[in-house]
Amino acid sequence: MVENIKQIIAEASRELFNSNGYQKVTMRQIADRCGISVGNLTYHYPHKEDLLMLEHDGILNAFLDDVLTNRPELTGLKGYFTVECAFLYRILNDPPVAALYADVINVSPQALPRCALSALSAFLSGSRRNTGSMDLDACHVCAGI
Repeated sequence: MVENIKQIIAEASRELFNSNGYQKVTMRQIADRCGISVGNLTYHYPHKEDLLMLEHDGILNAFLDDVLTNRPELTGLKGYFTVECAFLYRILNDPPVAALYADVINVSPQALPRCALSALSAFLSGSRRNTGSMDLDACHVCAGI
C-alpha cells in the first residue's frame, strides 16, 4: 500500500512539474492530484525538493542500470562519468526534462546547454573550492544568466 501511494505521488508530481513548471507547483496541488491530504503527502515526502530528487534519481539510475547491464567495460570512474555525460545529454535533449531543470535552476531553456557545459568544463578543469565541491561561481555562464 505504501509503495502504491508513493508511486501515485511520484507520477502526479512529475506530471505537474512538466505541465506547470517546478516553481509554480505547490504541495497542495500535488496532494489534490493524488486525492490525499497535504499531511499524508508530507509524511512520505516532507519537501517538494524530495519529489524533484526522486525524479532526478530515477533518470540517473536508469542510465546507471543501462551502463551496468549493457556496457560491462565501463567500470569505476569511466562508467560513472559515462553515466554523467549520458545524463546531461538526456537533460538537454528531452524537452520536458530540460524545461524542468531550467525552471529549477532559474535559467531559460535556451541557456541550459551553455550552463551545463560551462559547469562541466569548470568541474573537469579542476575549479574546486577547498571543500572539494564544484565551484559554481567559476561557471560564468550560469552566474551571468
